[in-house]
Amino acid sequence: MIGQSLGHYQITAPLGKGGMGEVYRARDTTLGRDVALKILPPAMAANREGLARFQREARAVAALNHPHIVTIYSVEEREGVHFLTMELIEGTPLNRLIPEGGLPGDRILAIAAALADALAAAHARGIVHRDLKPANVMVTADGRPKILDFGLARVALDEGASGAEDQRTDVRTSDGVIMGTVPYMSPEQVSGRSVDHRTDFFSLGVMLYEMATGHRPFGGNSSAETASAILRDTPPEISARRGDCPPMLSSLIARCLEKEPASRFQSAKELGDEIGSCGPHHETTRRAAGEGAPAVAIHDRSIVVLPFSNLSPDPENEYFSDGLTEEIISDLAKVRALRVISRTSAMQLKGAKKDIRTIGRELGVRYVLEGSVRKAGSSLRMTAQLIDAASDAPLWSEKYSGTIDDIFEVQERVAREIVKALNITLTSDEHAQLKERPIADVRAFELFLQARQERRRYAAERAVPLIREAIRIEGETPPLMAELAWAKVMLVRAGTSPDREPLEEAERESRELLLRAPDAPYGHSILAHIEYERKNLPQAVHHCLMALDREPNDSDTLLSMCISLMAAGQIERAVKTGKRMAACDPLSPLLFIAVGVPHWFEGCPERAVDAHVKGLELDPQNFIVHWSIGYTYALMGRMEDAWRHARTLEVLAPDVPYTRQLLALLDGMDGRREAGLARIRDIDVTPLDAHHHFHLAEAFLECGDREFALELLERSVDGFHPDRYIAEYCPFLSSLRGTPRFEKVVATARMRTKAFPEELARLNET
Repeated sequence: MIGQSLGHYQITAPLGKGGMGEVYRARDTTLGRDVALKILPPAMAANREGLARFQREARAVAALNHPHIVTIYSVEEREGVHFLTMELIEGTPLNRLIPEGGLPGDRILAIAAALADALAAAHARGIVHRDLKPANVMVTADGRPKILDFGLARVALDEGASGAEDQRTDVRTSDGVIMGTVPYMSPEQVSGRSVDHRTDFFSLGVMLYEMATGHRPFGGNSSAETASAILRDTPPEISARRGDCPPMLSSLIARCLEKEPASRFQSAKELGDEIGSCGPHHETTRRAAGEGAPAVAIHDRSIVVLPFSNLSPDPENEYFSDGLTEEIISDLAKVRALRVISRTSAMQLKGAKKDIRTIGRELGVRYVLEGSVRKAGSSLRMTAQLIDAASDAPLWSEKYSGTIDDIFEVQERVAREIVKALNITLTSDEHAQLKERPIADVRAFELFLQARQERRRYAAERAVPLIREAIRIEGETPPLMAELAWAKVMLVRAGTSPDREPLEEAERESRELLLRAPDAPYGHSILAHIEYERKNLPQAVHHCLMALDREPNDSDTLLSMCISLMAAGQIERAVKTGKRMAACDPLSPLLFIAVGVPHWFEGCPERAVDAHVKGLELDPQNFIVHWSIGYTYALMGRMEDAWRHARTLEVLAPDVPYTRQLLALLDGMDGRREAGLARIRDIDVTPLDAHHHFHLAEAFLECGDREFALELLERSVDGFHPDRYIAEYCPFLSSLRGTPRFEKVVATARMRTKAFPEELARLNET
């Protein structure tokens, strides 16, 4: 077609061939400029319905005006030939610029930031690319990346266009044919599931991995092998291929490459913020919460709300000052432009004697809010002060006086004043969310705060009557129902309930929550715990993913997913989830479970100690931390250290099954078998979960009751089956290895561990 004309476009040179047809350089003789002219394939032009759809979506993309997206000028037809005219980019495709060892780090970040910004602009208009790859990114002579064919790939490919380079495949689904460039496709694309904007984040992750290492993360000798690798394999660590890659960039890429969309970034804005935090202007980082935790960087718009001081004459009003702190955190978290340190981490700073600069540096935040509350009867006085952590200079402060009935108004005023001080413009949705009060009655709100505090202390038996009284006053609002269900689950989780009836009640309440508050995370999060207790590990993780789809940084859900993955033998994936929890909740006293406990299942308990010690520093009275570190020392044979924590457990929670299990285990290891059996012989194991059964089996075996130990292992294996730990690493099971009955347990564990990914994938497809 060189030398020919289509209307007032004179074709002068070929530029290439892609998934939407042939591309030419052309001269627009009317406007006197050169353009890129893309002639659509005859198959598409012949499909009237498909062509109309393509034209509609091309016009939608043409409305985008972004410096990193190629501009579409027009969709035209001349003499039966359908074509697009587009901005002509003088440059080089990104795939030709990536050297064998990868691009320099600052270059990767610059390109990544530009692409994330482009994705944000397109996704805001409901436009998804679906075929993002280096060949679809043109880099201009001055280094600016431009995305080609934005949002048009889906239409062209669905309508049967062909000819794109670089392994293409089609997947037949009930909805039709989904096509794409295989090495850059997301798992949901490969498996034919529905896709949304998060598919672009996976494709971008593949691109960033390739830019960082010079290699694609998923290989194969054919499209089928590559597709299988995308669904199944974890890419090699970037550090193994390139030692100088910043840890935060490696972590960012790993999150983009998560198999499940709910585990990736949930918006291009969130992704862009993380890319920005990897840059050279964000140099203040720290290692958080022990080994394996990612670095924390200072974000320009980030804040921690310090626990408000309780100045009330009654020290029991502490629950109120703590609750007010949490509610302000919750309000600020609704502002998407802010990075807000989570409740759990913020509350660990209660009573800390650290200066503001140190707090800002350690948590990676720019701003700190501190204040005090004095509640006497119905009167209320509160002060609040916003401080720039870098300079220790106050930016805003205010005092509030009134009654307890003013508390909701005060919360909202504080949040809005902070937003104003940081020059943040709220969206209309954010304005509305700051006005929302899920619990309207002040007395019910107080009871809710008290109940929540007791539940977090594992004192669920004290939480239940408090929350029931709140429900009597307020009615069955979603947050109150959720708190009641949480408390019931905790009765069973701690082993303090005489039966499992609380689980049945909690499930009914959670199912109702899903109907009444489908966009909130807590219905699915509570169901995840219930399914874990019932040994349904794929269902537990599935509900975690559903909850994270609604609230990506909910640390309770991330911890639940980590625990379920470890129980299912998915240790590598559990480690990645733990790192994600550490990034969003670096001071959680339960973080030791996510970043320390996985080392048990790798046969390296000594590597778990640092995380446990950190957990004890954060919460010295937490009996689960004492049990876990005592068990860790028992695995290592450090008996004196193990006994020290076991004795502490005797004081903190003498009747809890965890306490009795650890004491009996240590008795057995020290040769006092009868004394050990006396501690655990009368425990009713019927209401206990698989985790309890497994660890009680260890104790019974050490104390000489081999038969009951095997029975407990057989009960546990469906809900607790880290196969390598059972078969190789757990030292307390060594006397059983090689015996027929134990090897059947091992075989079941291996079968369950192997089947887990497919079972989870099936659940996620429904």
